[in-house]
Amino acid sequence: MWGFSCSPCVDSNLVVVHAGGKQDKGVIALNVEDGKVAWTAPAGEMSYSSVQKIQLLGQSYLRLLSNTGAHLWEPATGKSVCNYEFEHQGYRACQAQVIGDNKLLIPAGMGTGTRLVEFTAGEQGLEGKELWTSKEMKPDFNDILVYDGNIYGFDNAIFACIGLEDGKRRWKGGRYEKGQAILLADSGLILVVSEKGELVLLRATPEKHTELWKIEALSDKTWNHPVVVGDRLYIRNAQEAICYRLPQLTTETSEN
Repeated sequence: MWGFSCSPCVDSNLVVVHAGGKQDKGVIALNVEDGKVAWTAPAGEMSYSSVQKIQLLGQSYLRLLSNTGAHLWEPATGKSVCNYEFEHQGYRACQAQVIGDNKLLIPAGMGTGTRLVEFTAGEQGLEGKELWTSKEMKPDFNDILVYDGNIYGFDNAIFACIGLEDGKRRWKGGRYEKGQAILLADSGLILVVSEKGELVLLRATPEKHTELWKIEALSDKTWNHPVVVGDRLYIRNAQEAICYRLPQLTTETSEN
């Protein structure tokens, strides 16, 4: 509907992209030196996600989420090692996250929710087993954050927290619409940029939704992802870009 949006994945001498072609032209790997096709593979019918290199059970794989589920390939050959079925009728625009050594956290939007899948080695490749599926976390195109045994992110247009172990809701609050969030793991904090351009600081805790402060940062629709480099926070939308300097965490501020 909105064209192509994937980022290329460069691995060794290959650049791999989701092309969305029929049959075996879903994903295409090209040689970096001359652009010739190295391998192709099926990959569902539609995806706004990107191919990404991950580690599962001590091995490297390429992974993509499509409308049909999660696809895993051997990087050098494109051999399929798993096509885990987890259909979503809408578009998928999020990235799956590796949990531990053998699990994938697969997000999806309204009507589907988020699923935790455990992988084991089988005779034909990897086999996935559903551990839980939660409709308490339904991210649209917003990243989900994993921190200290819990998952934080957008349940449609409201921020929420669910447990990593069971997928059950811990809390739901904060009407930030279609915003984005980033985890400041060393500080135990979450920075949210709301769709309206508000900048919100949350405490990353499963106890309750706690806003530490909120400011009006941008003045128009903001869907772009924030970026933190050192003590600098960069946020933008289609109209403007802003850089903030973040305060350094001290013993006094961490206690407060």
